Amino acid sequence: MGAFLKMTSSPVMYVALIQDLPPANGEEKTVAIVAAAHDVSSLSLVTRGSAKEIMRFSARSVALALQPGNMIKASANNDFAYCVYGLKNSSGTTAILVANTSYAIRFANHYLKEILSLAMNLPPNKLNVSKDAVGPKEDGGLVDLVPLLKRAQRPEENDQLSKLAKDIDEVRDMAYANLEKIVERGRSLDEVMKKSDDLSAASKMFLKEAKKTNCRLCAVL
Repeated sequence: MGAFLKMTSSPVMYVALIQDLPPANGEEKTVAIVAAAHDVSSLSLVTRGSAKEIMRFSARSVALALQPGNMIKASANNDFAYCVYGLKNSSGTTAILVANTSYAIRFANHYLKEILSLAMNLPPNKLNVSKDAVGPKEDGGLVDLVPLLKRAQRPEENDQLSKLAKDIDEVRDMAYANLEKIVERGRSLDEVMKKSDDLSAASKMFLKEAKKTNCRLCAVL
């Protein structure tokens, strides 16, 4: 299986806004993707569709694991090496940013906060959703995240990042744990992926053939 990444012109591949949904009829908590934007131009053509589904699955898993006020960095090292950053507010709204493994955490922290600020500008009832507002391979939703995604590709050129020195202090203390144990609460990550509606048969086959994923999770209070 060839490597996913073919260039580094687009270090950020996915941003999303995800809302917690209350459990219904005794079922487990779930989430809805209410806005999303992709840039998979740095990936090979044959793997872009599967990459979108895998990033969507990872984003939902991170959103489910996060507690309000926490930030997560989850990284996976296989043929598709990436990091998933997540930040959840007190209203159960999670900002997600998926980037390559060299993307600076201080940049991710800045853009996660900006995504959440966009959600705060929505009318209160807008986030009262019952299902995803965007599909697994679509851009759109309740807010337009495409302009933010474009800015995130070259964060060092963005004047709004002048306060990043302060952001560094907020993410310097990291506690490492196993992503599979925390996100899936002891269940096999492979087994959960097999049952996920977010992943097509092609994506599940890719994951099966890829190298064994080595995940780690960093939680920042």
